[in-house]
Amino acid sequence: MLVETYRQLRHSIVAFIAPNTDEAVPPIIGTGFVVHESGLIATNDHVIEAITALPGSKGQGSPAGVLFLDQLRAPGWLHQLSPTIQTGIISAVHPFPSTTPHGFTLNVMTQGGASGSPVFNQETGDVLGVLYAGVNECIFDTGQSIHRHPTNYSWAVPSHFLVNSLNLIVQREEFQSAKLRCKPLKAVFEEGEAINPFTGERQRAPKIPW
Repeated sequence: MLVETYRQLRHSIVAFIAPNTDEAVPPIIGTGFVVHESGLIATNDHVIEAITALPGSKGQGSPAGVLFLDQLRAPGWLHQLSPTIQTGIISAVHPFPSTTPHGFTLNVMTQGGASGSPVFNQETGDVLGVLYAGVNECIFDTGQSIHRHPTNYSWAVPSHFLVNSLNLIVQREEFQSAKLRCKPLKAVFEEGEAINPFTGERQRAPKIPW
């Protein structure tokens, strides 16, 4: 069930990478996923801040404190070509179980660069929330310096925030104007006929995971 659901959703998931690098796999700053047929992509605010802080963007300097996803690379060679996927459970709902919680905890470990990934129901494909951050534990070493160590828990933002925001966004004049100027996402994929160079699979238009 999980494999089939992920096969349907994976074309909707995107990665934001640092441009102008000579590396085989450019550093991944964050993740997002398509939430509207126009091509609108959802991600976290801190991912956008990191993107705008990159050299050559509207911001200046480099994204201080941004952790890149290293799991796709190993020392000296390309380690993995595909996104990672994990299964887990929602171990806590914040502040308590309700119809509109302000967050929830997952029993999965994440790395920097995974922020903005969809948390979805493996049976239905429905997006339950957006991965926000990993939970770190502060540990003192022998010199009494504090180090942050990742735990097996992560925080996510419930999807009801995204749904309500999307309903407002699509009504805005700026969105409607941009939509008229752009081709539908499905048409872009059909005309582009993008082919995965490693598998030979033809890229499909993303499924909107709602």
